[in-house]
Amino acid sequence: MFDASVSLTAAFRRRCRVMKKPAKRKPPMISGDARDKMYACLNYRDRSHNDDEWHDYIEACAWWWSLLSEEDKEIVRLVVDVWVLPDRRPLAEMIAASLPPAPKCPAVLAHDD
Repeated sequence: MFDASVSLTAAFRRRCRVMKKPAKRKPPMISGDARDKMYACLNYRDRSHNDDEWHDYIEACAWWWSLLSEEDKEIVRLVVDVWVLPDRRPLAEMIAASLPPAPKCPAVLAHDD
């Protein structure tokens, strides 16, 4: 007799052995640094990166954005508006300092090493 449950279970086990396990990635760290807050303001909507580390960072920025109050979201918009003026970027960082801790930017991590 054919037992479908045994065959399906065996096939599932074989498939699981063949499938690669996804690489374990660490979630982005949270930072109180004004630069990290500024970069989170600039990156919470970005979907252009294919790199896993950047993808995780962008997702963390989007999550951070979703938790902000409406007042903080207005500050984020102000940071973005100020940042587009190259001579005002230090001011954008100063404004971002008032925001809650944000995901640590991988570019800042690489630069700090």
